[in-house]
Amino acid sequence: MDLVVTTEYKTYYYHNIQRPIIDTTPPEAPLIKIHDTSLATGDTTLVEFHFKEKVLDFTTDDITAENASLSGFGQNTGLGPFVWTAILTPDTGITDSINTLTIGTDWHDAAGNKPSQPSTSVNYKVIDQTHLLSTLTPVLTPTTGSSTPHPQDKNTSPSATQ
Repeated sequence: MDLVVTTEYKTYYYHNIQRPIIDTTPPEAPLIKIHDTSLATGDTTLVEFHFKEKVLDFTTDDITAENASLSGFGQNTGLGPFVWTAILTPDTGITDSINTLTIGTDWHDAAGNKPSQPSTSVNYKVIDQTHLLSTLTPVLTPTTGSSTPHPQDKNTSPSATQ
């Protein structure tokens, strides 16, 4: 609010009074970086969550990982002041080429503002190699017409067939 001072002869208006700035802007969606987007059974990959400002109450409960799980979650100040990391491990027994990480809206910035909408990562693939290996059937074909005679077959020498 501006300050107005009235004296006996004049009214003075002070418009340059410093007012506190109140942050009401929702935080921007974080950048989600998945280091390996093609995951086979037994693989793991690092995931980074880069925010543009300080965030509070950001936990693994805020992240949905399709056909995978997250572990080792925490803030990683070595990568920057507003970076969190986790290890992504694909679920066993699943093959799915369309999967994403989704960050919900239960966390907030330092001013208490929650994001206006969920954030979604790029796609990652989950490939169950144990399932692929179990579906392979070995095919054995007998060899015929071999030019090397069997030791017990005395009548099939290369010179005998000429």
